[in-house]
Amino acid sequence: HIIRLRRKITMNKQEDITNKKDKIYQLLRHEVIEENNLFTRLFSQEINFNNTSLTLDSTLKDLSLYDFRVDISILGEKINYLFNTYKTLPGVIITENNNFLGVISRRQFLEQISRPYGIDLFFKRSLQSLYKFIPNNPLILSHYTLIVDATQTVLERPLDFIDEPIVVILNTGEPRLLDVKQLLIAHSNIHQLATQLLTDLALKLECVDKIN
Repeated sequence: HIIRLRRKITMNKQEDITNKKDKIYQLLRHEVIEENNLFTRLFSQEINFNNTSLTLDSTLKDLSLYDFRVDISILGEKINYLFNTYKTLPGVIITENNNFLGVISRRQFLEQISRPYGIDLFFKRSLQSLYKFIPNNPLILSHYTLIVDATQTVLERPLDFIDEPIVVILNTGEPRLLDVKQLLIAHSNIHQLATQLLTDLALKLECVDKIN
């Protein structure tokens, strides 16, 4: 009788262990699925800093925009993983119940976690905790905005915010992120194009004067 009782206890323990393993597996599986869903939308298109198709009338929709949105309930350590994995990601769009809430830029995130106890404070907590400490007044522009006009607006921002990513609103109303570095490079290309056009025009006028 004692032997049967011991066997029963052993079998019950094994069942408990198996049930716990199944629960852990399900939790891990859910976590992996959730994380995969989180990473499915990263870039709307590949970054191309040497865009040769720009014209004087090019707008923000002609540039490469980042499509990355995370819910404010996401843990801070996941955002840290994203920034470490995707080195060109300028920031993340924060949403709440799929509604646009704001932006956390790479610079703002790194500033907060580099402070004393920053990792302990924010890694295991939702972005809600971090978001409270970040001044959030992102520059929001329509994707129809001319690159030249957008650059002027960016340069008029306070010095501390000049390099913060821009929120670009598509005609569908969806937000995207634009890296300021890409905008400035595009503006430089347009400036070179304008200079070349003016040079060509001056040469043509000079030829006309000589003919006359």
